[in-house]
Amino acid sequence: LSALAALRGLGGAEGSVHAGFGVPRLSPAAYLATQLRVIPTYLRLLDWPADQCGDWAFPASAGFGEPAVIAGGALLLGLCAAAVLAARRARGREGDGPAALRAAAFGLLLFLLVLAPSSSLVPLIDPLAEHRVYLACLGLFLGGAALAAAALRRALPARAPLAGAALAVALSAACGIATWSRSGVWSSSLALWEDTAAKSPGKARVQLNLGFALASAGRYAEAIRAYQRAAMLLGDHTIGGESIFLDVVEAYLALGQVEAARSQVSLQLRAKPDDPLALALLAAVEYGAGRDHDAERAARSALELDPATGEASKYLGMARLRRGDAAGAIAAFAPVEHVRVVDPVLFAAMAEARERIGDVAAACEHYDTAAGQPGNRAASARALAARRRLGCP
Repeated sequence: LSALAALRGLGGAEGSVHAGFGVPRLSPAAYLATQLRVIPTYLRLLDWPADQCGDWAFPASAGFGEPAVIAGGALLLGLCAAAVLAARRARGREGDGPAALRAAAFGLLLFLLVLAPSSSLVPLIDPLAEHRVYLACLGLFLGGAALAAAALRRALPARAPLAGAALAVALSAACGIATWSRSGVWSSSLALWEDTAAKSPGKARVQLNLGFALASAGRYAEAIRAYQRAAMLLGDHTIGGESIFLDVVEAYLALGQVEAARSQVSLQLRAKPDDPLALALLAAVEYGAGRDHDAERAARSALELDPATGEASKYLGMARLRRGDAAGAIAAFAPVEHVRVVDPVLFAAMAEARERIGDVAAACEHYDTAAGQPGNRAASARALAARRRLGCP
C-alpha cells in the first residue's frame, strides 16, 4: 500500500520542485545518501523525544563517501541483518523468546518498509519531517514491547506482570513530562516558529512562517525583518517569492508606512507591469493612502488580468464599502466570500457590508470567522466586539 501511494504521489508531483525527480540540486543518489543520515536521526528521536523541530533544515549529502553516511548505512545494514537472523533463529520454535524475536524482526522491517516511500530514492524538498515516522514507529514499538515482555518473564517469572506495569508507568510518566515541557512550544504560533527559527534559521519557509506569526502578534517591524531573511533564502525552493511580496507590503501598511509599501509594489510593477498580484497590492496601497477611487481602478485592472486575484476582490470591496456602497462591496467580495483563506480583515469587511444591508445572520457568520483567525489581532478584536454588539449566537 505504501508503494502504491508513493507511485500515485510521484505521478501527481510531476514537474514540481518540491517532490519527485525535478527537485533542484537533489538527485536520487544524493537523496538516498541523505536518508542514510535521516533514518538514524529518526531512531534517535524515537529513542527519546528531545530536540524536535517544527521544520527541519537538514542539509543534503554530497555522496556516499561522507563518514556520517557510511555510519548510517552500516547501522541500517546491521539492523536488517539482526532482523533476518532473529527471524531465522525463531523459525519453528515455540515460547516467549522465539515469539518476541519474530515480533522484533517483523517490527524493524515494517519500520523500514513504511518509511521507504519518503526515505529512499524519490527526492523530497524536505529530506526529514518528523511526521513521516508516525506510522512507521509502530513496528519499532511493537518489537520493543515484545522483547521487553519476554525479558521480564524470563528474569522475573512470578512478578513479570507487576514489573511490566511498573515499567510502563515509569516510561509513560517520563514521556508525559517530556511532552509537557515540549507543549509550551505549541502554545502559540509565535512560540512554535521562534523555536523552529532558532533551530533552522537558514530555511526560507521557517522565516516566512516566523514573519507571519510576528505579524499576527502585531510585531510588524520584526515581521518585515523575518520576511527579508526569507527573501534572501529563496534559493532553497521551500517557498515562492509571491508570498513574501504580499506579506511585506501588508506589514508595511499595518505599520502605516504607505510609501514603503508603495516602493515595494513599484519595484514589482517595473519588473512585471501586468502582474495581477502587484496591481492588487497597488490597490491595497492606494486604499491605505485613502485614495479609494485609485484603489478601485488598480483592483479592477488586476481582476481584468486574473479574475481569481483574491487580494484585488478584497480591496475593491473595501474601497466601495468605505465610500458607503455596501451592495457594491458585497458584489466585489462575492468571488472570495466562500474561499477558505486566513484573513480576518477580509472577513470583517464582508461582515460589515452584510450588516449594513441588514443581513445579520451572514454578518454574524463572517464576524465569527474573522474573530477566530490569526493574522491581525486588531481586526479579530473588532470582529469579536461586533459579534457581541449584534448579539450573535
